[in-house]
Amino acid sequence: MKCISYFDYSQIGLVNDSNALKIKLNALFPGLRYTNIPFDLIYADLSSKTFKTIAKQNIHNNSMLLIEGIYQNKGRTAQWCTIKNLKEVTVSLDLYYCGIVFFRREQAKEHFKIRI
Repeated sequence: MKCISYFDYSQIGLVNDSNALKIKLNALFPGLRYTNIPFDLIYADLSSKTFKTIAKQNIHNNSMLLIEGIYQNKGRTAQWCTIKNLKEVTVSLDLYYCGIVFFRREQAKEHFKIRI
């Protein structure tokens, strides 16, 4: 949640469209919008949609993709590996419970693995 204020994100994409999460986010950040594309932050669960479906028209250079459950099973781990190796992805953070992906074209490709 701190990333929303740090990066000054206002366009949020929720792949699962969770009303409970929207309520919680709106309580903390009243100015968030969930329908305008491209999104600044996309919160996704790998089981619901694949990266290519999400990212083609929904992101911009400063977008961030937050993926939960990257090690929940072998299929999700394989999807995570595929996503972090895509040419559009420049920075990936493996936080074990979730993964974070950035698309900044001006940045060198890097992958970080951080145990929290």
